[in-house]
Amino acid sequence: LAALGQPFFTDMPPKIAVDWFPPYQRVMASLSMPIGAALGFVLPSAFGLQNMLYVHLIWTSAALLLILLCFNASPSRPPSPESSHQHAGKSFGKELQAALCNGRLWCLICSFACSLGSFNTLSTLAAQLVG
Repeated sequence: LAALGQPFFTDMPPKIAVDWFPPYQRVMASLSMPIGAALGFVLPSAFGLQNMLYVHLIWTSAALLLILLCFNASPSRPPSPESSHQHAGKSFGKELQAALCNGRLWCLICSFACSLGSFNTLSTLAAQLVG
């Protein structure tokens, strides 16, 4: 069930970067996801899992409150001409149908699924050998 949301989270940093940052700052803005994932692996081992769960609860609750109270859906002035582009009249269903009919997308999905499955299999086997 959680995997259904993964495409939305993995595609969110570049979308936010295009909407909120000028072109010269977008690379740094897009690095938020990998840096956050790296910190998510390192910090629990440094401070203990139980403590990190409480820290995570407090941090995400504070971030949610700030987002709900202080952020708009988009900046008042677009940072670049590309970010002012809107999807003119296209519905989510039509865009999803077009994406699912794209053969190149399916090649990408299959190659990613095979590589991720292989990585998870090897890391599981390695954990069994070590542990």
